Amino acid sequence: MKFIQTSRPNQIFYGDLFKINQQGCLVFGFGKTKACRVAGEDFGLDFACLTRMENVLYGHCEHEIRAETVPDPIDEREKLDYLIRMLDAEETNRYASVLNGQILSIKYHDFVKASQFNITFTVGSGFQNHSSEQRVQSFVTLTEGADIKEFLLVPWMDSHSDKGNLLKNYIR
Repeated sequence: MKFIQTSRPNQIFYGDLFKINQQGCLVFGFGKTKACRVAGEDFGLDFACLTRMENVLYGHCEHEIRAETVPDPIDEREKLDYLIRMLDAEETNRYASVLNGQILSIKYHDFVKASQFNITFTVGSGFQNHSSEQRVQSFVTLTEGADIKEFLLVPWMDSHSDKGNLLKNYIR
């Protein structure tokens, strides 16, 4: 079996892709998968590849390599409407006065700052050869000015079910 390398290695970020109430969501952070499975349905876990056409941001699941016989996964991409960062317990405590147990809509650049780990994380296979700064710039080039409804911070909750229901009730 022959394998081929992705043509988009520096457009792949450590995030999940979900449809929640028919809205495409890129989700970064802590407890994202279990909570979002309560809220909606995934279409990509851990390997969120972003592409953009004009002002529309799309996401699909793409690994760094695939079998030559597997079609290009870009054909499975979905429009993204929300960018979401799930906070851990410590971060939630820092923002407690403004979060008050609810989802907080933030500005784009604050979202990028809060999501640095997921943006700069690489698997380490050698295909992704950009520095952390270059990966942030790649993310900004793909996302800045895109037609995104909101950039969200979601507080840590002990219950994935409660957090998932909070998301399901917020995203429309």
